[in-house]
Amino acid sequence: MAMASCQKLLPIGAPGDGRPASRQTMAKLVRIARCMRGHGVHQFPDPDYTRPSNITSGKYSVITDFDGAFLLFPRAMNLQAPAYRQALTACGAPPLGLPH
Repeated sequence: MAMASCQKLLPIGAPGDGRPASRQTMAKLVRIARCMRGHGVHQFPDPDYTRPSNITSGKYSVITDFDGAFLLFPRAMNLQAPAYRQALTACGAPPLGLPH
């Protein structure tokens, strides 16, 4: 795909560069996930160290690589909902799953 074809053009640290997430990054994302769920975003995913190789087509709307940690957002989750954006703010989260 495009990411694989253009991998050599990405700067170090860019999404998909293959670097694993640090323990600090994972701990931060786990705290954010718990906070998001606590603010009513029940489908917010836990981070994973690896991008799943058997991703089911159509099951996820967004797959985010955040500093080497992967978050798979289910298609049923409305990332444009005001409640999602409010929860991101309340949890002090970056715009995970949203275009930058």
